[in-house]
Amino acid sequence: MSLLHFVAKSGALGDEKSACRIAEFLLDGGACLEARCKWTDMTPLHYAAYFDCPMLVELFLKRGAELEARSQLMDNATPLHLAATQLSLSSARVLLQASVHSLAKMDIGFKGRDVLDALGRTPYDCLPPETQLNEPLCSLRNRLAELLGLPSRVDTHDKPHSNRHFNCLKIDTLLNKRTHFRRSGKSWMQVITQYFLKAL
Repeated sequence: MSLLHFVAKSGALGDEKSACRIAEFLLDGGACLEARCKWTDMTPLHYAAYFDCPMLVELFLKRGAELEARSQLMDNATPLHLAATQLSLSSARVLLQASVHSLAKMDIGFKGRDVLDALGRTPYDCLPPETQLNEPLCSLRNRLAELLGLPSRVDTHDKPHSNRHFNCLKIDTLLNKRTHFRRSGKSWMQVITQYFLKAL
């Protein structure tokens, strides 16, 4: 992981403005926006979207981050796929606005919310099933579903939504919830190491 990855993660701890200032300092010093995390193949933009840090998402995009960067270890998920998985509503809004602006300049009809991952899922498909959520997460999920909208490409042979979502959840195993990190007392490296030792 690069320092930008850690900054993207730290933005979720409550002081995103400070995280943005540090990110700008690093970028001005030559930090690479497209650096990949060794364990997740994710860019800083992936992390910012996952941890719902919209200010960092906007900053990274303005500085030239690839909007639809793919993580091979996460089934070629884009930042928007990860935002949907984690119910990162604010970051999803920023990503969609950037997508619309980018596509308008290119004059093409393909929208960012229709981008497919390696398993043929749109970001909408990666939303947690409504039946598995309690309030206020259920309402948050519905707001994000409305924002993403039904994908324009519908495959009648696809598996049920709940099954298609399952593999998206593996990132939760890898990165875990932000609240768990605060309460467990474990370092980021300890959690990552434990995950891969179990996977061997």
